Amino acid sequence: KVTLPAPSLNHFFRGDQAVDRAVYPDLAEFWADLIGIYQEELAALGELVAEKSGVLNLGVEGMMLCGAIAGFAATVASGSIWIGVLAGMAAGAATSLVFAVLTLTLQANQVAAGLALSIFGVGLSAFVGKPFESVALPSPQAFGIPGLADIPLLGPVLFAQQPLVYLSWVMFGLVG
Repeated sequence: KVTLPAPSLNHFFRGDQAVDRAVYPDLAEFWADLIGIYQEELAALGELVAEKSGVLNLGVEGMMLCGAIAGFAATVASGSIWIGVLAGMAAGAATSLVFAVLTLTLQANQVAAGLALSIFGVGLSAFVGKPFESVALPSPQAFGIPGLADIPLLGPVLFAQQPLVYLSWVMFGLVG
């Protein structure tokens, strides 16, 4: 049996319902992964589209880190999660533009440019993020689909999510 390090991790909360991780350890881990993976899913979908077009982009991690720190800093500065989301998208798009200019316009090696961008993103996010180390942000409010969100066990997981989780599922369907 697995012992969890902190009492706050004994339950996986979603809305007003909780799944006891001691009783359903695999199910709770699956649900936590399903909810927490949407950021990586969006990046992976973008990489999938890029690779289908013949571009190898190894700088996705750097782009995500630049977007993450820009979004976090913008949210702290503005107090609005959605301004942070837009800032993160803009920073990710800007780093993607840098990669595109390097590889498509200047004909740089895609592997070298991608790795350089990844290393750049790690360094930049660590440097810019230093002042934000102890800052906590509120989570966006979950949007529950009436009726469906009340289904036991599956309802809170599938039908009471943040809007960006639903967006990632729609994008997954469109790309797939």
